[in-house]
Amino acid sequence: MKERGIEKIGHIVAEWEAKGWLMPTGKEAVQRQLQREMAPLQMRSAYVAAIGIGAALLGVAILWVLTQAWYYVYPEVRMGAAVVLVLLGQGGIAAVMLQEKQGTERAEIMGMLQYCFCLAAVAMIAQTYYWGWSIMSYLLPCVVVSLPAIYLLRSVSGLILYDISVLWWTACGGTLQQAGGSVTVWVLLMLSLPFYYLLLHKGEEKRLAVFSWVTTITVFCAFALVSATTAYIPFLALAALAATIMLTGYTIDIRKAWGTPFRWCGRFAAIASLWLSCIPASWRGIADIQGFHWTATAVTAVLLAAMVGLFVKGVKQRLWSPLLYSIIPVVIAGETVLVRSGVYSSLPLWVSTLYLFIMGAWEVWQGVRQARRGHTLLGILVLIGLAGMVIEVRTVSPMTMVAAYILVFLAARQIAKKRRENSQKAVRHRHLRTHITVKSRPNSTGETVDGPTRDRMKRAENLPAWMEENGISASSLQEAMKDKAEQIKQTVTVIPRPQETSSFVPPVFKQPEDIPLPGEGIPAQQEIEIKDRGVSRSPWQAREKREKKDKKRVLSPWGTEERNKK
Repeated sequence: MKERGIEKIGHIVAEWEAKGWLMPTGKEAVQRQLQREMAPLQMRSAYVAAIGIGAALLGVAILWVLTQAWYYVYPEVRMGAAVVLVLLGQGGIAAVMLQEKQGTERAEIMGMLQYCFCLAAVAMIAQTYYWGWSIMSYLLPCVVVSLPAIYLLRSVSGLILYDISVLWWTACGGTLQQAGGSVTVWVLLMLSLPFYYLLLHKGEEKRLAVFSWVTTITVFCAFALVSATTAYIPFLALAALAATIMLTGYTIDIRKAWGTPFRWCGRFAAIASLWLSCIPASWRGIADIQGFHWTATAVTAVLLAAMVGLFVKGVKQRLWSPLLYSIIPVVIAGETVLVRSGVYSSLPLWVSTLYLFIMGAWEVWQGVRQARRGHTLLGILVLIGLAGMVIEVRTVSPMTMVAAYILVFLAARQIAKKRRENSQKAVRHRHLRTHITVKSRPNSTGETVDGPTRDRMKRAENLPAWMEENGISASSLQEAMKDKAEQIKQTVTVIPRPQETSSFVPPVFKQPEDIPLPGEGIPAQQEIEIKDRGVSRSPWQAREKREKKDKKRVLSPWGTEERNKK
């Protein structure tokens, strides 16, 4: 644990140094300071783990002692202990709610403890007052009583214990002893579905992801346990359920984590139902029964209606993949009608095998085209499973499947070759031609064009082989370069010089008849010019005498002459 903490601190310090938050000289000092501060926390976590393990061992010892002396305890004492456990569980729930700690670690721990207290209290009551020695009669009250605590505490751990109890109850044959049969399982599972909307309203994405995985796996496990008690394999209901769950995942944003289990588990279940329909033994069971139970027919109809509604409402941009998977229940339903009508031909087997082959090729092509390793692996697994089924069951000739695989391989190779030739041709045309981009809006003076980044984005269209093998696509690389170019602060490197006003006067062009010939002129115009000039004078001519003006005498206010006169 100590080495792990030191390694984590080293990664944090290296990240800070890479971001420029730390100088290289202060890196070691900061790392030593963090190690000194984290040491008490590591010791505290070790003490907490030791205390938890010790408390668990002490509890096991107390339970062992109680089992040895349980029959000597009075019934009143047993009932008092059961009531105390129930009150402890309810008091813990009330304390967490009063502190407003719902959806925290404290709430998760309290949810588990409340469920354990409920199990112990029901066990005490069941042993004191007999109501049946079966495990089904013991688990069902615990499941019903512990369900409200999940909503009050927003406890995912309590939900996990609830789902485990439902699966345990189903595996022990609880559906065979209940009046509702398998409907009881689906009712119990549907009681936990509003918890999804509660977490979505609170915005707890991590708990939503855990809920999605746990609930999806629980639903398919419960379907498998219920199908084990039936006389036939209900792969039509499985296909409808899988398509509905997958389309539910497609209605969620592709970037959200809680939609992933719906999509992928739905894909696997739909392909599994189609694979089962390729086996002749599965159709014999459907042909031998007298008829389907009304509950199975009603559930299948509801799932098909929900599938159509989800497809119309949620699927907007991604069409082909949901459409191909949504056709699977329709194909199996048509085959079921043929088999129930007494048409014992190999047509359903051929149709299922062909459609399964199409689904495998589609997943491989989608994974290769979009550089998605998950889809590629799923397609390869589908093709391998189909080949194994054909070899084992011999629905069709194995040589037919080998020929089909060879054709798919040759087609994929030809497509890859064509794409490579097109990319090389595009590179040659790019070097031979000059492309001019005309923008509708000119760049502002405060922005500059990042030419090198644009060239790198063009060169990124043709990636090396090692990058394509590692799952790096040209589109993802171009998006990364665009983000990097947007993050770079654009500055003005060249300041334009202000334009000077020109003093150029354009010439005046006259008609040819207005221009006089050499030695000639227009007499009228010459006379007008002479009259306008007036009499010219020589600059050396004597000037005219100016008239003398009488000067007025002005007395100074400070003068004394006027005072003497007075």
